[in-house]
Amino acid sequence: MTPQSCLIGLCLLVSAAPSADPFPKYAVAPDTVIERVYLSSTKLASEPMTTTVEGQVVDPEGGEVRLQLDDSRRMAVTDTIGKVTDGRPVQFTRKYGECTNSATETLQVKPPTGKEDVRATTRERTTALTDKTVRFAWNGDAEEYEPVGDVKGLDKETLAGLAADSEWLALLDGGPREKGAEFSIDPQLFVGVGNPLGELRWQVGADAPDAAGLSISSQLSENLDGKAKATWQGSREVDGRTLSVFALEAELKSHAAADMDDQGGKREVELGLEYEGEVLFDIAAGRLSGYSFEADAHMVYASSRAQETPQGKVHVRQSFDLAGKAKHVLSVTSG
Repeated sequence: MTPQSCLIGLCLLVSAAPSADPFPKYAVAPDTVIERVYLSSTKLASEPMTTTVEGQVVDPEGGEVRLQLDDSRRMAVTDTIGKVTDGRPVQFTRKYGECTNSATETLQVKPPTGKEDVRATTRERTTALTDKTVRFAWNGDAEEYEPVGDVKGLDKETLAGLAADSEWLALLDGGPREKGAEFSIDPQLFVGVGNPLGELRWQVGADAPDAAGLSISSQLSENLDGKAKATWQGSREVDGRTLSVFALEAELKSHAAADMDDQGGKREVELGLEYEGEVLFDIAAGRLSGYSFEADAHMVYASSRAQETPQGKVHVRQSFDLAGKAKHVLSVTSG
């Protein structure tokens, strides 16, 4: 083989070598229709309830009490992209499809004597947003999407509580990156995992949403803090598509408190979450392809109030220390 043929062969090998994994970028065209389905489930079980009177632990009169929480949600929305500028949709409309929430609370009461009593209460919740269409526009000064115009059947408070940004574009900031690059991300991004569409104001039947529950939910989102990081892992081929993969980890905590009634009763929540998961971008489609997350969850749920006794008013607090798992999955398709 001559030196020339060796050089030609080397050039052919170089040209045939696989190219570097492409770093994703947002490249969705106007008028694109994107369907998103969010599925989540949380299952928690408690240690025996703790009761304190004036700060002193006492044995509960009814015996040992445990609490289990089982919450599942399905939320479907369809986005129609409008104007796109600087790698971001600045206008789009969102049609809210079927959104359901099934929440079961199970109390297990084990008296000092006698048979254990198990009481389960299930609440099937819906939202007034189902079948509504909301138009959003990007506010560059506030760096967030805002609803534009009125929507029949929805008040301004409901519209103001919606979260519109569903593309996880913050992961693309600072790109392109080297494969394996690790970088810190804002813990507030994980509000979009537990509450991806914002506050949907869940309600049972025609009942008004629970005011204390709404306040707790809002505070847990606002107070979410901790540390979080992402690692860009390059590309993966799935069903003929090239997906760019970000692995995410986070250790988060939050807290909230709200009045339960006008008699001085309070509800308090402390939350801890350890997330692991991945976010996928479809390179050819130029958009988010989906995500999946699992979390070890720890929650302290407490209620307190003043009670009258023969000795006068005392402060009584009952708390459950719960632990379990939370799972969240998003699938995305273009219509």
